[in-house]
Amino acid sequence: MNKAALPFYVFRSRDLLWMLPATLGGWIVLAICGVDFEVGFLLAVSGMAIGVTAFSYRAAYRHAGYWATLGAYAFLHVLFFSFVGGGWLPMPTGLISPFILLDYFAMAFLLPKVIGVKFALG
Repeated sequence: MNKAALPFYVFRSRDLLWMLPATLGGWIVLAICGVDFEVGFLLAVSGMAIGVTAFSYRAAYRHAGYWATLGAYAFLHVLFFSFVGGGWLPMPTGLISPFILLDYFAMAFLLPKVIGVKFALG
């Protein structure tokens, strides 16, 4: 079964105009809802990684697997950080950047494989 590849969108610097305020807003909303400060930070940053993944593969929005996979990513992150908590965070907190990058790479690698859609990455 040979299907045409969907376009892969590259995250550009102008996209930070909505991503950074959305991350900060998510952290504030989670704090207002009573989520622990560190857990809220981790959820907001992992939400940013999920948002970048969703943005990059947004051409597949019509596939149910796209939404199910993004929902599963979000559920797994909430479940993991709710049980683990934020006490393990290193100081300065920027040291978790490699973990966030690995998280994003794993999500970006798995999403097209899980939903079964080919993307033109070049």
